[in-house]
Amino acid sequence: MNALVNDQLGRLRLLFGDRRVAEQFEQWAGRPARFARYTSRTLYPGVRDPKKDQQRLKPIGDYYVSYLEKASQQPPSQDQQKAKDLVTALQNRGKWPSKPDLTKWYGAKGSRWFDEKTNTYKRCVTLPDDPELFTRHEYTRHARRPSY
Repeated sequence: MNALVNDQLGRLRLLFGDRRVAEQFEQWAGRPARFARYTSRTLYPGVRDPKKDQQRLKPIGDYYVSYLEKASQQPPSQDQQKAKDLVTALQNRGKWPSKPDLTKWYGAKGSRWFDEKTNTYKRCVTLPDDPELFTRHEYTRHARRPSY
């Protein structure tokens, strides 16, 4: 079942992650069309907690964000080009999260996950332009309950 979901996720990323499609939905509805993969592989189960975030969302930073950083390094180098090529190839295959600014969504290393003064999360929070809801917490925050 997960193979089918992951195949569909790749197709959704290519369709709704396309800037032209997102802009059209923004004209119609004021925001991009949103989608999510909600399976056992979706990050992470349970109540969201800043301490859990540091541990369970760290792989996003270690993989995706680190490759984005490598791809934008200056001056250009062979490693920078390899990282850029990998990011592009994964994006073209629908294997990269559909977040226009994944680095901003993830937040800066060392920054706080949660602001106790405002009682709000600061990192890994859906941005206005995000078509994909990448974590369970994003999904449950945006899920709409039917009204009868």
